[in-house]
Amino acid sequence: MKRKQRLNEILAEDNKLPAALKFSSKKNLESLQNGTLYLNNFQYFKDLEIKEKRKGQGDAHDVTLQMSDVDLTFKHPETDDVLFKAKAKNANMESAEDYQKHLFCMTGITTDLLEITEIKESAATTKLVISEEFKEKALESFGDHVMLINAGRFMERVEQVCAEKSIPMVRKIVEYRDMSINYTDRIEAFGTGDVNFFFQKDNFFAYQNEYRLLFPELISNKAEIINIGNIKDFTTIFSIEDFFEYELQLRFHLTDQLVSK
Repeated sequence: MKRKQRLNEILAEDNKLPAALKFSSKKNLESLQNGTLYLNNFQYFKDLEIKEKRKGQGDAHDVTLQMSDVDLTFKHPETDDVLFKAKAKNANMESAEDYQKHLFCMTGITTDLLEITEIKESAATTKLVISEEFKEKALESFGDHVMLINAGRFMERVEQVCAEKSIPMVRKIVEYRDMSINYTDRIEAFGTGDVNFFFQKDNFFAYQNEYRLLFPELISNKAEIINIGNIKDFTTIFSIEDFFEYELQLRFHLTDQLVSK
């Protein structure tokens, strides 16, 4: 059967994040609705994988620079004389401070996940298409409830609060890559502290379609909280079973500038 067209395929400029999903317990999501933006650090997610003994919600190597087939040179710290050289099949580098930085993660409802069901009167009606892999892993370990978030209004609120409190924040979709490859740009980003380093994960996690808010100057060994005010007007909480049973539809007004020729 022919695959139906996705919304991103008709947009001249595709930089939209119409909505997002946050999976957790009902208690935690109600707390978020009431304004508590709860931020874990990268160490929390590293420890979570180690504790659960499986990849998934946690990631033990999220901000680790993993390298393959590395030539190592060991030098005397005072004379700079080469003591010996060696080769390593794998080598990891990480910064303790990087693991103390805080983030907020969501599943992005990006336009490539929205299947067009109808275009009528300059409007496109779409439905969310979620992979069976994502459904299976979400039901297994993501929590028993999910919050549907109007991404535009949510980002606007968080950015407003962060500006008022002088808290730097960077947000973008996560890029998934084959981490067995030594990427020059990733090595450089690690060395220079480029924030792009914090928005790259292994292909194993691609099913999550993660959208990440990074707070690079919130550095501590405990969770941090930012009060963003009540967000009930643009969020809805479902049980995870109900959400996957429903068909989520989103409608978009199309203009000549948005539709590709």
